[in-house]
Amino acid sequence: MTGNNPRLIDEIIGTRCRVVRSTDPSQVGLEGVVLDETKNTLLIGKDLSNGSPRTVQKHGCVFSVQFGSETVELSGDTIAFRPEDRIKKLAKKATGRSGSTDREN
Repeated sequence: MTGNNPRLIDEIIGTRCRVVRSTDPSQVGLEGVVLDETKNTLLIGKDLSNGSPRTVQKHGCVFSVQFGSETVELSGDTIAFRPEDRIKKLAKKATGRSGSTDREN
């Protein structure tokens, strides 16, 4: 999903995630809990008994992310912001507010 998905402004860290599509075929099917997020990557932790976490580039990937009982596909290109910036920018866009304030002097 892209653009108008309200889940784009939700926190991704702590959710279950699976790589659905990737420019790196070895990452397709990788799943686990999102342990960390940067502007360009997600750190996905596999089962504790099943190896160490993997860093996955957002660009060129599609992720299946579980928010409670809802599972949503998110394009990595759409969420390629620092987490705090993504939430701010997309929340402003959703409410139709610009970044500036209108003040009368």
